[in-house]
Amino acid sequence: LLAAGFDVELGGDTDADKRAAEFVANNMYTMNGMSWREHVNEMLDMLVYGWAMAEKVLEKRDDGLLHVAALVPVGQDSLHRWGTELDSLGKVTTFDQLVTNAPSQGVVSIPMAKVIHFALNSRKRNPEGRSLLRAIYRAWYFKSNLEVLEAIGAERDVGNVPVYEIGENGITPDQLTQLKNSAEGFRIDENAYLILPSGVKVTPYGGGNKVYDTDGMISRYSHLMRQRLFADFISLGGESVGTQALSRESQSFFFKALVAIQKTMLEVWNTQLIPYLFSWNGGQFDDVTKDKFGNPSYPRISWKNPGRLDILNLATYASTLGDAKLMTPNRELEQHFRAIADFPPLTPDEQSVSELVNLEDMARGTKPGESRGSTSGDQQVEGGEKGQDEKAKKANE
Repeated sequence: LLAAGFDVELGGDTDADKRAAEFVANNMYTMNGMSWREHVNEMLDMLVYGWAMAEKVLEKRDDGLLHVAALVPVGQDSLHRWGTELDSLGKVTTFDQLVTNAPSQGVVSIPMAKVIHFALNSRKRNPEGRSLLRAIYRAWYFKSNLEVLEAIGAERDVGNVPVYEIGENGITPDQLTQLKNSAEGFRIDENAYLILPSGVKVTPYGGGNKVYDTDGMISRYSHLMRQRLFADFISLGGESVGTQALSRESQSFFFKALVAIQKTMLEVWNTQLIPYLFSWNGGQFDDVTKDKFGNPSYPRISWKNPGRLDILNLATYASTLGDAKLMTPNRELEQHFRAIADFPPLTPDEQSVSELVNLEDMARGTKPGESRGSTSGDQQVEGGEKGQDEKAKKANE
């Protein structure tokens, strides 16, 4: 997600819309003491905690406008309680934060309008959302405990524990205490040894003849955790099962989940940050394009899709569409494909392939996009056999 780039989409086609978009982009990348990606990384904590929050701090700069100075992350551990008052739509209006640093120790109430608030899979307007990790908690619990048991078993020589047999004469209380301590601390390592009183024997106890495949159980729970997060493709190739088609479909589900997370965060930025920023600069951007309801159409933050597309499949798909006359090659399309393949973009004075092809067609006297080896229906009718000969000649050329 952090590797995917950000952009700002225009709200309209006027110069005022372009100026507004430049203003938003400037605010994203000129914050004081923090970068935009640092802010995004902090807000991705909502995947772990179910929610994340940042306080909007503005400052006035030399251009006379109020800019975003910082988006200060609010720690989840500082939550004292959510405000008890709800607005008319059932949303909490305040966030009560527990401040432990002097001199302002105590509980501070922060209006929700002063923060940007991310909630993942929120139900019934619960501001805390639901963590992604809840889906894998049970599998993680069993897996982590099995790993501990496996390590203890290896340390105690695969599950065997020492059994002390005390003879008929018995031992003193001090000797019994020492035996207990030695039994509890017994480990199979380079320092393993026992000193036994007279009449005491030690035998291993294996806990029965049944052998458990702890490695298989741990692998099963690991597999279940990956499935719950649509990340099962990570194990393909490292195990004896799995096909390329299965890997492709598994990755498709995973990236769709990432896109859903992107859309959730974009909605927050475009509804809680962008309008807030322009509202504090009232009158400076009133000439932006209005929607059909008369509301200003402000710029919107956009987020490129994570990961990389299969370029070979994409090239085959585009070629098929072009051959079927369902897609027209042009400069914008070439720029898009260059961006996907991480190729350098076309310079303003550099011609695209489609533009060069059109120039060649004009030099040949054919229409742009028309097959170079074909003649029109009128030419064939008027020319008869001669037209067919010309067609064959051009096709050979």
